[in-house]
This record gives sequence, C-alpha cells and structure tokens, in this order.
Amino acid sequence: MRFARPKTFFAIALAGLSAIAVSACGTQEITVASSTPAHSAAVLFQDRCAGCHTLAVAGANGSAANPRSGMRNNGPNFNVRKESYERVIYAIQNGGFSGAVMPQNIVSGAEAKLLAAFVAKYAGADVNTPPSPGAMGSGSSAAAAPPKQDLAALGAQVFAQNGCAACHVLKAANAAGKIGPTLEGVGADTAAALNTAIVNPNAEIVPGYQKGIMPANFGQLLTAEQLTALIAYLQKVAR
Repeated sequence: MRFARPKTFFAIALAGLSAIAVSACGTQEITVASSTPAHSAAVLFQDRCAGCHTLAVAGANGSAANPRSGMRNNGPNFNVRKESYERVIYAIQNGGFSGAVMPQNIVSGAEAKLLAAFVAKYAGADVNTPPSPGAMGSGSSAAAAPPKQDLAALGAQVFAQNGCAACHVLKAANAAGKIGPTLEGVGADTAAALNTAIVNPNAEIVPGYQKGIMPANFGQLLTAEQLTALIAYLQKVAR
C-alpha cells in the first residue's frame, strides 16, 4: 500500500473541505433567465441570503426542513411563504423581525430595493391559492367552499416564520429565546390583551425588560389573518 505524500494529502483534504463548504452554503442553480432584470437580484439573493433562506428561483436552500428542529440561523422558506415588498424591506433594514440573527442592512440603497422587489415577486410560489369563483376553466360558475383552516396551525407557522423563537421562550415551539420575556402562561390572557401586546408591545412592559426590544410596528407587519392565527396559537399552547 502506498501512502499519499504530505503535500498531496493536504491538497486532497483542502479540496474535501472546499466541497463541504460549497454544499453547506445552501445554493443550487438560479433559474431566473439571465436576460431578465430579475437575474441580478437572484444573484444578489444567492450571495447574501442563501445561507439562511430558501428560494428556488435564486437557487437558495438555506432554510431548515423542519423549523422546530432547525438551527438558529435557518430563516424562512420563501417557497412557501408569501411576502410583501414592505415586509421584506423592513427585514433587510432591521435585521429581520428580531434583530438577533440577521445583520441589519445586509444590503442597502438600490440593492435593498431590488432585492425586496425580487423576493416579493417570487416568494410563495409553492403556496396553492384556490381559483376565484367563476374563474375560467373551473367548470362551474360557483367555486367549492375552501376547507376551514386551523387557525392555531397557521399561528404556529406565523410564530416560526417571524423570528418569535429567537426572542421568547415557548416550549410548544421549542423556542428558547432570551431577548424578550417568556410566553409561557400568556395563553390564559384574553384575545384583546394578546392583540395589544403584539400590536403595541410598549404599552405594558414586563418587569426586567425595556421598551423598544420588540419592534413597535411588529403587529402592523402581520395581516389580520396572521395576527388572529398567532393569538389563537398562543391561547392554545402557551398555558
């Protein structure tokens, strides 16, 4: 048996580490046509965001398969999460919604606007939206009623996808954040009280914490349905 000489061995080892580094960054191939303006935004997303987020058109696969068992830096999967331009630009400028993991202003200026518009356009591609009543090709002038949605299940997604676990403790969500107060027990509060705590987090501060830790406009970044679902989730599991 012949052994590789030291220089050869180190070269092989270095090549192996390089391959691991490439596979770990969570990038694949960009599918946006290079002839379109969106391609430069896809390249920007892959360069700055692919390590933590998933977005197929940008060749990014950095999210955890299961948000509850993922690592702290695993961000939202934008294949299954619709986003607005306003939410994305806020996250870029403020380091996500918790400010604990994502760097603030990871891109800025024209690049931030370009990236926000790109994510808002392509996010949610895997979310199935039922056709509107009477849509062409539906075969009927009246669409079937959509199934009732489990608000608490949707609330669990809202909790996981908006950085709540990075700041709060909630056993049901495997959350162990230390920045904000624990959420254990808040499920016994009324929906109105929880709504106020989310929409106006500085209205009442838990002793030992300061104002401004939670973004004052956090609740405004959620849709009415998401807010209702998050409250339903907390009332179900945070007791």
